[in-house]
Amino acid sequence: MDEKKYQVFVSSTYVDLVDARNKIIETILSLYHFPVGMEMFSADDSEQWEIIQETINISDYYVIIIGHKYGSVAADGISYTEKEYDYAKEKGLPILAFIRDRFVATLPHEREVDIEKEQKLQKFIEKATANKMCDFWYNIDDLATKVAIALPKIFRRTPQIGWIRGDEAISKEVSKELVSLSTENRQLRTKLEYLESQIIKELPDIRVTINSSQIVEINHTDLAEIRVPELLKLEDVSKQLEPFITAEDIESYNKNLPSEDVIKKYNEESNFYEYINNEPLELNFEIINKGNTKANDIFVTLDFPDFVRVIEKDDIVDINQPSNPIPSNPILKANEKYQKSLIDHRIGAIMAGSPLLGLNHAFPEVNFSRYTNLAKLHTNLNYSSSVNDNTVQLRLNNLIHTRMKNISGDIVIAPLRKGSGKINVTIICEEYKVESKFTLNILVS
Repeated sequence: MDEKKYQVFVSSTYVDLVDARNKIIETILSLYHFPVGMEMFSADDSEQWEIIQETINISDYYVIIIGHKYGSVAADGISYTEKEYDYAKEKGLPILAFIRDRFVATLPHEREVDIEKEQKLQKFIEKATANKMCDFWYNIDDLATKVAIALPKIFRRTPQIGWIRGDEAISKEVSKELVSLSTENRQLRTKLEYLESQIIKELPDIRVTINSSQIVEINHTDLAEIRVPELLKLEDVSKQLEPFITAEDIESYNKNLPSEDVIKKYNEESNFYEYINNEPLELNFEIINKGNTKANDIFVTLDFPDFVRVIEKDDIVDINQPSNPIPSNPILKANEKYQKSLIDHRIGAIMAGSPLLGLNHAFPEVNFSRYTNLAKLHTNLNYSSSVNDNTVQLRLNNLIHTRMKNISGDIVIAPLRKGSGKINVTIICEEYKVESKFTLNILVS
């Protein structure tokens, strides 16, 4: 008798094949294996369907008996017997199909009277007969004989995991060996942990400061900033300027006024341009090895927040002054044309010897006080661009323990706006298994 026992799932319709099922269960038990089927659950219960699936999952083989009835149908229109068959096939279980001969005499309760179910049964039979391990039976004894012959064959051809007695799964010798190996493994782990702790004690400990501090502080003073000017109206134009300006000039000006975001960006770039060209803060990076062993191939990455900008000092000359995004005021341009026309008129009068020399008081003065602010916003404005995505990368070939290396004079920083945040520092060296990460503080006030 084979020491390994298999679990065999028996599937069929119930009422018409109850005697056949009992006979097959007896046959499987006589072969010293474990039959299991729908007797232990209600097949039309959706919750029990999950139990059926779980039972098929842990079964080794699947036996299906098909008679002349399709059986109870689930909500999806498929019988539970066919659903069991499809699921077993999907899970890859070896399947044995036994179909009752289609010409055998049957009792009324053994036949399908529903035409639609009869059609579904025929399609199901076609599906089952496509299986190589399929046979037909005439009566219960014939069925039991064929099952008793087919099961041992499939056990040999496609052996599955099966079940064995717990006391026979592992011999006493193997059990002792496992205990010995487990003890040895535990001792080796303890020794390994000790050795690793000794190695950790002899690692470099790289730290970074900027300008001898854990915090970078920058003073920020807002320079002259522009704002989005008000829209111009044609009625704002004084009478003497009307010949020099058109409604289209006013409309074009209003249409091309920048948004608040553009103005904000421009003001930030202008402030940065002034700071970077007049009073940039030089960054002195101090890299310190506080560990007890030398560090090799050191890489340091510092990511700065977006309210400051970090560039190389040599790149300052490449930063261009930004262009004012506010278009030229058409009223101011009209005034320039008006003043020029006065001068041209006076020059003509002088050349002709005309008494118009006193024309200085003959033309009314135009009051531009309301446009003074616009003119002021138009000048002394700057623009800049970012460099290196605000990331500083430093590299050292090596650094002896307890020593410090200064890297200074090459990198400068300037504010874009006020703010506080973190500089993310990442360090890796040849001796580190993983990156070391920490933060430094930065404040622009």
